Amino acid sequence: MSKKFISFLGTNEYKQCHYTFCEQKTDATFFIQEALLQILSNEFSENGKAIILVTKEAENKNWSQRKNFKNEIISETGLKQVLEKFKIKIEKIEISKGENEDEIWGIFNTLVSLIEENDELYFDVTHGFRSLPMLAMVVINYLKVLKNCKVKGIFYGAFETLGTVFEVEKIPLEKRIAPIFNLTAFDNLLDWTFAVNQFLKNGSATELKKLSEQDFQPLMKETKGKHLESNELKKLANTLESFTKEVATCRGKTVLQKGKEVFKVLNSQEIEIENRELAIPLFPLIKKINSKFEVYSTSDEKEKLIGLFEFCFEHNLIQQGLTIMEEGLTTLLCKKFRLNWEDQSDRDLVGQLDAVSRTSEENWAYPSSEKKEFVRNALIVIPAEILTMQGLVKEKRNDINHFGITKQPKESETFNDCLKQGIQKLREIEFFSSEAQE
Repeated sequence: MSKKFISFLGTNEYKQCHYTFCEQKTDATFFIQEALLQILSNEFSENGKAIILVTKEAENKNWSQRKNFKNEIISETGLKQVLEKFKIKIEKIEISKGENEDEIWGIFNTLVSLIEENDELYFDVTHGFRSLPMLAMVVINYLKVLKNCKVKGIFYGAFETLGTVFEVEKIPLEKRIAPIFNLTAFDNLLDWTFAVNQFLKNGSATELKKLSEQDFQPLMKETKGKHLESNELKKLANTLESFTKEVATCRGKTVLQKGKEVFKVLNSQEIEIENRELAIPLFPLIKKINSKFEVYSTSDEKEKLIGLFEFCFEHNLIQQGLTIMEEGLTTLLCKKFRLNWEDQSDRDLVGQLDAVSRTSEENWAYPSSEKKEFVRNALIVIPAEILTMQGLVKEKRNDINHFGITKQPKESETFNDCLKQGIQKLREIEFFSSEAQE
């Protein structure tokens, strides 16, 4: 692992100016690379490396010497000599102009080959053909996955804010001060976008939690945990991950409460984040997550369970979905008949309703055999479609939980269909009224 500064050298006749970054003003320089390395001097040790990508034209114009637009030498000091004062390794890499797709792919492959596992990267995207900054963003995200690299900074020296070259020449050198834009936040936003998308598509909050710790942990250390924005996003990520773990492990006694907690955090986020400049781009992403948890704000037990079933169905958590559906239906039946939904004997009693409806009383198993009057009355009022649904879900759950090693194993597609049909059927059934629910 090492730290690498990566920059493209351009072909223009550069004018001298100062650069500013985070209230730090650099010495006058012709090259943005010198300014950035001066600013980043504390980040680089002797094992760091500056990689300068140059086309043949850029090398001729600005590497070993500087030339004007007539190709006349105006200084024997180019970027090469300027960088030699820094105590890091300098590597010049020749690239094509990137004027067609093949050349762009060549630059892509070159960049990838220069980076090693776990490198920390600093990108300067000030110069180069107009496609190169976009290519750099693609390479950055590719390397984060392929080689576990960490992006420490993406920078752009905005010399053009001073005006045209002719206008700059009229400005006294001490007043030629151009800003350096820190574009790293856009890379962070892209990471958050991918993480939110992973949650929306797969129901996993792992990346969200990791990002909340990576992006905000240093800030929280500096402010002793008092930075509201950092705390809120960290709390959101932790709460989402807690909820997904509850779903993944089918924690029936607490999962709905966790869903409600997520809803509360998400809605507090809307209030706190909406007017914060740094977090404004995250707000629409958070709203997309919020739409999945609105159901947990209701007191209707059936609706909350349906929301949970849908979460499993949408994120291909089929085994969890079938388990939660069978047990959720049992909970609804217990509450409907005013039984103790946390008592295993009562759960077994209502869980047998489908089976006993298809057998004679003398063959009823315990506990139905001990509570025949209750069972008879229940079978009178309970809709047939609930019994059918109970039996079908139980069959599919047993099949999937026994690894398909049963007398008549079902095709994999049938489990997804069962979960989908169960959601539709339960939504249509009006048997479960709110009066009996806690």
